[in-house]
Amino acid sequence: MKIAKLFLAAATIAASALPALAADLIHAGKWDYQIDMTMKGPRDFSNSMHQTQCIKPEDAKDPKKLMEENNKRNNCKVTKWDMSGNKASYAMECSTPQGKMTSTGETTYAGDSYETHMKMDMSGGEAGKMSIEYHIKAKRLGDCDQK
Repeated sequence: MKIAKLFLAAATIAASALPALAADLIHAGKWDYQIDMTMKGPRDFSNSMHQTQCIKPEDAKDPKKLMEENNKRNNCKVTKWDMSGNKASYAMECSTPQGKMTSTGETTYAGDSYETHMKMDMSGGEAGKMSIEYHIKAKRLGDCDQK
């Protein structure tokens, strides 16, 4: 049960990093994310999941600000942000009930798709020390659904 809760918390943090948009490198609309995760620690665990999200045009204006806003609710702080060409690299620190978590990641943008590689390290807590690696492939499906 603790592993499942930890996976959900880590997946939420990873997913909140997803809309770290680059305005001229990614388009607004409905996006699909294939998230593959591997956790190594007291118990090794792997999982895959899909998530969809609507990216609004205004969200693409300031990718660093958007990433910071999305991660505040997860008690995370962006500690590094570099954008070069079509690649963004970043680092975050998060406080979770399971302990301190640090993460680094890189996203490569290609207009209607992008790919992210992210690694999170957790200092401990009840679940013990562990490492989580994410591979995220995102693609634009079309316009956002009307409400």
